[in-house]
Amino acid sequence: MKNTAKKLWILLLLPVFILLNSCIGLSIDIQLNRNGSGRLTMEYRVNQMFETLGSLDGNENFPILATGRTDFERSIEQIPGARIVSYNQRERDQDTFTSIVIDFDNPRALLAVLDPSGKDSDLTMDSRQGQFNLIFNSPDDPEDESGYDREMMELMRLLFTDYIFSFNFRADSNSTMMVTDGFGRAVPSPASADVNLSGRNVSFAMNITDLISITEGLGVSIVW
Repeated sequence: MKNTAKKLWILLLLPVFILLNSCIGLSIDIQLNRNGSGRLTMEYRVNQMFETLGSLDGNENFPILATGRTDFERSIEQIPGARIVSYNQRERDQDTFTSIVIDFDNPRALLAVLDPSGKDSDLTMDSRQGQFNLIFNSPDDPEDESGYDREMMELMRLLFTDYIFSFNFRADSNSTMMVTDGFGRAVPSPASADVNLSGRNVSFAMNITDLISITEGLGVSIVW
């Protein structure tokens, strides 16, 4: 499972998102204003089996996802122009749901929250138009020959069929979204994805296990 676990690191990293496993559901909503400020709303759902899966097959040393408010505050306060507006956590059945709302003053602050590495996103805008590129899932490393643990992936697919990654974006005018691979090249939308490619809101939703199974990576490019 080592290569599988490695792949799970790169599904939309946040400073406190140490590891995004397929037993996590993640929803991201971005509202971007004309002046580059806006609001980022996230909710993620973590199954209590997360730690158990993380300890399987030699993965005991993988860090556990930080889920506390203190962890979020410590990370966000280091980003100029970003601040937490609200934070809420609740439990239901075998899951913990965390909701967080972050206001940002400029695109740099948004990108620093979404992609602290700076490798998988960019956002440019002026008074006439804007473009936002974001990679959800980076492509496989061709030098990594260990391969996926397919049995583990299938097990997680069965256990977490309703764990979804969803992304929604709203700008101050109509937007057009293109689905890309992990290198930013246009590709057809996956058959299992639910997408809205144009309008005031553009969106992408897909089962997380299906998403991380795409070896070429996946992302979006939005213009407005």
